[in-house]
Amino acid sequence: MIFPSFPNQGMRDPNWHKKFPSFAVNSLHEGKGPDIDFFDVEIDQDILNSVEITLGPLCPPGKKLIVNALIERYTSNGKVKDSNLKGTIRTPKR
Repeated sequence: MIFPSFPNQGMRDPNWHKKFPSFAVNSLHEGKGPDIDFFDVEIDQDILNSVEITLGPLCPPGKKLIVNALIERYTSNGKVKDSNLKGTIRTPKR
């Protein structure tokens, strides 16, 4: 997970490990996100080839098609599966 920048000295603060859990919980509770638009991570192709993606229980068919197409294109043995909760929860009314 990526959180907003830690105030003051960040990880250089000697008590960072004690302060960070409450900072993280407060950030989540207040809906504060990081000050960045994206975060790139290198992924080993061997790991990506065996990725298993579990779709959310309310994932629409069109999104599932997109995920399957990406798996076909970028992995040699990736798998997509439906959530065990599919069909057990209702679509939220908005």
